[in-house]
Amino acid sequence: MSEKLSSSKRIKNDWPTGKLTQVGKIKPSDVDLWLSRYGFGSAFRKLHISCVQEVFDAAVRDRLITASPAAHLRSAKREKPIRLTPTFEQFKAIIADVRGEVFNADAEDSADFLEFLGLAGLGQAEASSLTRFDIDLDAGRIITYRHKTSTGFTIPIFPQVRPLLERL
Repeated sequence: MSEKLSSSKRIKNDWPTGKLTQVGKIKPSDVDLWLSRYGFGSAFRKLHISCVQEVFDAAVRDRLITASPAAHLRSAKREKPIRLTPTFEQFKAIIADVRGEVFNADAEDSADFLEFLGLAGLGQAEASSLTRFDIDLDAGRIITYRHKTSTGFTIPIFPQVRPLLERL
């Protein structure tokens, strides 16, 4: 079930004044009370706020109400997670551990891919979408696309990365 559908069902089934409440009788405090019933994290809270605002915005457009009782709601900013980055020694140990997997027929390829990610400073999405035409060994650069921000960028090919790329 999609998150939006789940949100819509919560509006219908868990509305504090009942599911048969006329939209014109709903107050901003009813919306606040409905939201307060859940202990979501910021991402789910934002989704539910967006969904309830869309419902009331549609009622405003259809002239069922003059103002949305959910207009005052604001989403909290998502917390930035703490992402632990391994030291270079830890990184090399991880790669060696993957290469040493005896029951994995693809251990060498997996280790090469992980090593490339770490040495090139790319994420899985960027690296997975690379083609041979994106890699210019003569100019010493890789042209890629950051999916998260929808922007292209160029990275230099460092000496440690060149042997991995030459195997392609």
